[in-house]
Amino acid sequence: MGELQMFDVLKFKKDTGLNVFVESGLGDGHSFFHVLDLTKDDTFDSYHSIETYKPLVDECESKLWRYPNQNVNFVNEPSSSGLEKILKSLTKEDRVLFWLDAHFPGDAEGIPITETLKTSKDLQIPLEKEMELIYQYRKGCTDMIMIDDLRIYEKGPYEWGNWEHTDAVGGGKGIGFIEEKFSESHHINKLYSQTGYLILIPK
Repeated sequence: MGELQMFDVLKFKKDTGLNVFVESGLGDGHSFFHVLDLTKDDTFDSYHSIETYKPLVDECESKLWRYPNQNVNFVNEPSSSGLEKILKSLTKEDRVLFWLDAHFPGDAEGIPITETLKTSKDLQIPLEKEMELIYQYRKGCTDMIMIDDLRIYEKGPYEWGNWEHTDAVGGGKGIGFIEEKFSESHHINKLYSQTGYLILIPK
């Protein structure tokens, strides 16, 4: 699990004119509420987060009274279908900050990763499908995409070491599925701090 807090989201927003925040993988809301707090005085037009585990959504919804002036939308669905709904609601004029963090939703229920690996890949490791959808609906748009847990997909000199299950999830193929679609439109930056990050900045 990565930490959005290590990045200067407010600077990204101001420098690039980002006006929509979209997160996959709400979890306990750690990153999402950080963004809400950070942008109280300089809000995004809308904030969206997708989470498949309903108790986590309910818990986070109970805290929204603190943010009466921020337009929040929680989507209680698997990442891919929830993301597609959000993408369909956006306009080409919107500039989106995507934070993709939807790996292994069963972890919230205490399900071991060795068990979740036996279930749907699109549910447990949805990044490839998420990026296909973003490419389909946002091609030509100047959005910024931030992805955590790069070590799921490829090995490298990560601060917290390589992941023992990388080979089991097919991580050896790396991020070619991202580079193929986005290398012409975005600078693709790899960071090896913590569990690794991928930052896509529009050219």
